[in-house]
Amino acid sequence: MAVNDRRILSNPFSFKLSSIVPNNQKRRKPLTDSEYDSIIKYVKGSVPYRKYLDIIIVLHETGIRVGELCGLTIPDIDFDNGYININKQLVGSNANGVYIEKTKTEAGNRIIPMTLSARQSFYNIIETRPKLEEEPVIDGVSGFLLINRNGHPRPPWDIASIFKHLRGRYEKVMGEPSPLITPHVLRHT
Repeated sequence: MAVNDRRILSNPFSFKLSSIVPNNQKRRKPLTDSEYDSIIKYVKGSVPYRKYLDIIIVLHETGIRVGELCGLTIPDIDFDNGYININKQLVGSNANGVYIEKTKTEAGNRIIPMTLSARQSFYNIIETRPKLEEEPVIDGVSGFLLINRNGHPRPPWDIASIFKHLRGRYEKVMGEPSPLITPHVLRHT
């Protein structure tokens, strides 16, 4: 506007920021089929990590964000029609606790069809979910799918920590570098 009104001769910000500030972020690569199969095979045979197999399968098969997975409630899973209703996410931090938030974008509210393996994994998660005397309620939401051993909804950073330890254990046991498996990488695999 100032240039058009001839108050200044040129726009001092008419450059691409990327030409000045380098983007040093590493590009995340999706897992190959063989990397995914290797992780699944390891998890199935691992006593401490076998219990997380269904979480890995759900993240891989649905492409949902980890916060969306943690925010899923039992009514969000429609086994009769074969879909998942994504309409919220569980977010927060270890220091500040957790709370419910809208999905990351408006397009984040969506209905996702379930594959047969995702359906089976959701069924397994619900079947092995601890029976609670009192359901935890966060911002008026209850019936969370993922419950930790303390009877609280499992937060996203807990899932990230599981994946971090899984990679380390995989490398130790298998004697080879672990594929970079994170909840986000599974979203794009």
